Formats: sequence, structure tokens, C-alpha cells
Amino acid sequence: MDEIVGVGPTDELNLRVSAATLARVLFPNPDDGRLMLALERKATWVEKDRETHFIHRVQPFGGAVRINDTNKLREIIGEFHFDSLKSRDEHDFRILINPDGWSSLREFTIEAFRVRDSPHIESDPTRELVEEFNDTIGLALKSSQYELRAGGIVLENEPRPTRNVHASGNLTVRVYKIYEAGIMDPSLSRAIIKNSLGHSEERLQRQAEENAREKGRGWANAILAAPLDEVQAAYAGTPPERRKDPVPFAGTYLDGNVSAVLEDVEVPSYQRIF
Repeated sequence: MDEIVGVGPTDELNLRVSAATLARVLFPNPDDGRLMLALERKATWVEKDRETHFIHRVQPFGGAVRINDTNKLREIIGEFHFDSLKSRDEHDFRILINPDGWSSLREFTIEAFRVRDSPHIESDPTRELVEEFNDTIGLALKSSQYELRAGGIVLENEPRPTRNVHASGNLTVRVYKIYEAGIMDPSLSRAIIKNSLGHSEERLQRQAEENAREKGRGWANAILAAPLDEVQAAYAGTPPERRKDPVPFAGTYLDGNVSAVLEDVEVPSYQRIF
């Protein structure tokens, strides 16, 4: 049985490591055939110092992989902590380690991502895709509606402060496994476009606040669907050294990890492994 793992940074455990799967969700617009990219939009309601704040994020579908075997990680790097109680409860690969262990953990994670079914970490994106499509458009995504193809691995070796609300500011390195999910069902494509057109940031804010008051969870999700070439153009017009930062697009901002799923976008802090 896995031993109980601590939570939060210490003097020694101060490097946050995040391992995640990200999906490049593509579909042809049913009306004109134009290739579209679907991204997840999130509004989070946060109350701090008696003031209400909303955090908006537009990012690829996907999220932290689950750790199946904490003892295996302990064999590789020694003691580690989860970055939050939420991550520990869900066994998310969002952990705090001694920086000396990063090299060994990085190689382990890359190798685990190279295989389809690692016994140590969950590397299949299906669970996250199904959950997030249900959260955004309220539909149960079926395997017959899309085709999943494994892509490369993106490594962010340079620590950067995280914007994650549960571990804000912690210096973080990241490993992403990229997949492409091609939507083949025109009715699902139309539902994605309808959802995208029907949600402004103001509407998401209202939903997040209502959810906080009624359900105790202050967030709301929707989809942003945009022509792939327009998203690529937004990055082409952004200096390479700033492409890891939020990029303005269509009245909102694309989160830094959107660039990770775009193979033709050069980001100096990324190492792409194919």
C-alpha cells in the first residue's frame, strides 16, 4: 500500500513538477470545411481578502496525469509532497521535489509517456477528454465520435511560477504528452461551435459565481472554437520569447500551454521530443 504523502513546499521540497496530457482537438467546420481548434475556457471565482476575483483561462483539453504508484516515485527521487490537498486526493502528478531529483524524474516521466499503458502513471488522455467535454457542453463523449492519435512530448525544463490556483507562484517544470483528437461527428462539431458562440467571459463569470454560492465550487467551463490558422497567426505575430505567456486572441487570452499543442509554433523554453 502507498504511504501517505505530505502536502505543500518545504525548504528542501521546493521545485514543483507537473506532468500532463494535452489534446489538440481539431474538427472541420460543418458549414465551410475550415479546420477548427477547440480549446477549454475556464472562469474561476476566487474570494481573497474579502474581495472577489475572477481568473480566466483558455487552454487545451487535458490535465495532470494520475500517479498510480507513489512508491515508485519515492524509489527514484526520495521523499516528495503533493502541491495541494486536491492533488493528493486525486493522485495528480503535481508534486514538489528536491531540485536535485529533477533529472532522474524527468527521464522517468519521458519514458513512461513513451508507452501506452505505464503501470506507474496514467498517460491515456481519454478520461480527461470525457470529463471535460461533459463539463463544457454537457455531452458524454463517445469513442466513435473522435479519433485519437499520439503525438510528441513537450518538456519545459526552465522553472516558471505556476498560475494554478491551488499552488500559485510555485516554481514549476513541466512534461506534456501531446495527443491529437480529431472530431469525426458533424453533430458534435456543431455543438462545439454553438457552445463557443454562446459563452462570453461575462456569462462565464456569472456562472462561476452562481456555482460558488450554490454548489461551493467557484468555476465554470465552456469551449472556445476558432479557426486553427487564426490561432497560429496570433502566435506568429507574437515574439518567440513571449509565446509562453498569455497571448491575446479574440477578446481573451490564450494560456501559455496552448502553444505546446501547436507543433509549428516555436517556443524557446520548450523542448519537443518526437
